[in-house]
Amino acid sequence: MHHGRLNYIRNAELVLYFFYKNLVLTAPHVYFAGLNGFSGQTIYDDFYISFFNLFHTSWPLTIKTMFEQDISYELDGGQMRKFYPSLYYIGAKNTIFNWPNYFYHNLLGLIHSILIFYVPVLIF
Repeated sequence: MHHGRLNYIRNAELVLYFFYKNLVLTAPHVYFAGLNGFSGQTIYDDFYISFFNLFHTSWPLTIKTMFEQDISYELDGGQMRKFYPSLYYIGAKNTIFNWPNYFYHNLLGLIHSILIFYVPVLIF
């Protein structure tokens, strides 16, 4: 049950992170298309797109799964087992993967994409 609970937490955060990451990557393309008359020119080189997807998909998730453990499962010499069923409220009540978190991550992705694109445009 320990692994099932952590699996839900990790998968829910993974899906929300993918929505955020892909919005931050693709929204500046839309902004750039508006500035250059929808000519099909990309803002990023193909190498940068591959590099972004490789490192922003694998590294943050790998590091998080290596070091993430929200509660100690060895409490009182293994007596934490009797509390396992009550720990599943996170999945049963959809506390991580729900509509408010989805909209929050999309809003955060839009804000970051606007900052990533328009700050350099306005500076130059």
